[in-house]
Amino acid sequence: MIRRLKKLEKKLNILIVDGDVSEAEELENELNREFDIVGTVFDGMKAVDEIIRKKPEVVLIDIMLPYIDGVGVIEKCRECMEYEQLPVFIVLTSIGTEKLIECVNHMDIDYCMMRPFKNEVLCRRIKQVAKIKGLDQKNHSERNRK
Repeated sequence: MIRRLKKLEKKLNILIVDGDVSEAEELENELNREFDIVGTVFDGMKAVDEIIRKKPEVVLIDIMLPYIDGVGVIEKCRECMEYEQLPVFIVLTSIGTEKLIECVNHMDIDYCMMRPFKNEVLCRRIKQVAKIKGLDQKNHSERNRK
């Protein structure tokens, strides 16, 4: 019975945004088992387009991106999208400066994770942040109707 319920559960849909193609592909391969990966993009301009078009529930986004950095992508999405349609943004970064931490806090970004990290820890954090934000089956179906 429990196995059947788990199979019926809707996987969170995630967009991966990373300027490093090999990092992005590795993330996609690792997360594919537990989440529905709706796309992988490698620059900020395409990221904004894909977020607006696909409306993923979670966006894993690197700070260092070509054309528009990760912070700029988040700003543009907040300007262009209704609040209810905004994804959970989880920032992935190798840069742990005080200025970046201040920026992340100021922008009210959902979560920031320092690289390197273990993929199983990232999976747990995605689920925890999504749960805190109320991304459950009910919210997922309501969100897609809008």
